[in-house]
Amino acid sequence: RVPVMATAIGRCFLAFADSDTRRRILADLAVSDNPYDALARTPDQANKLLDTIRERGFATSDQEYMSSTRAIAFPIFFNGQVLATVNVFVIADAMGLDQLIDRYSPILRGAVDEIENALAGAKSGITVPTADGGAAMGISH
Repeated sequence: RVPVMATAIGRCFLAFADSDTRRRILADLAVSDNPYDALARTPDQANKLLDTIRERGFATSDQEYMSSTRAIAFPIFFNGQVLATVNVFVIADAMGLDQLIDRYSPILRGAVDEIENALAGAKSGITVPTADGGAAMGISH
């Protein structure tokens, strides 16, 4: 488990989750005594960060959770809902955040596009849960 508010992958999921899910998670985090959840106790700041992530289309973290790493994460959508997030993290001493974004965001964006296209066009027997509690066909490979 990784903290939602201190990691790229957690921030990404939260930013792109539907508003009810986002509100519920932020409310839970706001009463947590975990220092990594502190941002949730300042809703204006948390919402500003999540707005920025949605505008950019991806989330980052820069040594907030693990002082030795930086990360970038992109959402994967299925049926209009965020289904998952995918990320890359690097050792902070090896690469700056801008380098990470420049080098890996096109690669991750391409991977996300392939995954979303496969999910949208798959005709396998694998089901993927939908936001309304139903299920939709997913990929089998």
